[in-house]
Amino acid sequence: MKEKLSLPEIIKRSYLKWLAVIVLAAALLSAIWLNFVVRAAAEADNRVVGLFIDYDELMRLADGDPEADFTYMLRRAREAGATGIVVRERLLGEWDNTGEVTVLSGSQMAFQLENIFEFSEASERWRLEFEVIKSKTYILSKDPRIHSQIFSLLKAKERYPESFGINDYYGIAVQLHSSERATLGMGFPIDHLEMAAAEGFQIIPRFRNWKPITEESLEAVFSLVWQIPNVAGIGFNEVTVPGDGVDPEMQGLLADALRPLNKPLISFEFYDQVGLSAVASRLDKNILRVHAISENELQKYEGDERHFQR
Repeated sequence: MKEKLSLPEIIKRSYLKWLAVIVLAAALLSAIWLNFVVRAAAEADNRVVGLFIDYDELMRLADGDPEADFTYMLRRAREAGATGIVVRERLLGEWDNTGEVTVLSGSQMAFQLENIFEFSEASERWRLEFEVIKSKTYILSKDPRIHSQIFSLLKAKERYPESFGINDYYGIAVQLHSSERATLGMGFPIDHLEMAAAEGFQIIPRFRNWKPITEESLEAVFSLVWQIPNVAGIGFNEVTVPGDGVDPEMQGLLADALRPLNKPLISFEFYDQVGLSAVASRLDKNILRVHAISENELQKYEGDERHFQR
């Protein structure tokens, strides 16, 4: 049986129906206005697209041309459209390969002292006061910035380094397992990054993992960001963020260490890093997404060096 409604009920239902229509229409108009007026205008003004080149690839190109240096390759990359550099934290072997540091075993260090280092009062005093231990690794550099960076990181990561000087070298003696030489991050090529910033490049540093993770080591490691100019964001190199990514307490410590830097986290497309989204959520989702060109895509352009020709 059809329900009989009184006139006041009919008026009330009609009012509610039209009220709902008006609310939906207002919501639709608001959405249209936000998307096509506010957002479209903002995105039209913010035409920021960056093309970042890998630091190691740029160095490979520079090393492959005896007449080109790093600054020259930076300018060629900029002319080709690059706007930034992605740089992984250096390994000990990478520092050694560039010639900026010399890495010696204990046996090699003893040989150097006995046969190669020029005699001086300083070197003789060092021979007498500092015992060379064959199981240790010795890191020598003439650059005080590189020495200070490596020493502070080894100390923060609880590798208990000892600093010394011999002739015009700054030295570090440290107990390192052979595998750590290939995994332990030891800073960034600050001089080269300053050159890149001077050419207008933005920088994305990628930090390597380490253990043990402590508040002190987090603070020391990420303090490097203050030394790097034009930082666009902070990335990580391994499949997990530091601390293995799954420990909520460690995620909190990592977020606390990153927060003062006020830089977005870098999320590399198709490279899911365990713990990154959890840390980003603690930083108000301050994240910058980067599409990395795979080697398969790069092979399409292999041998095409038009942008880098003289």
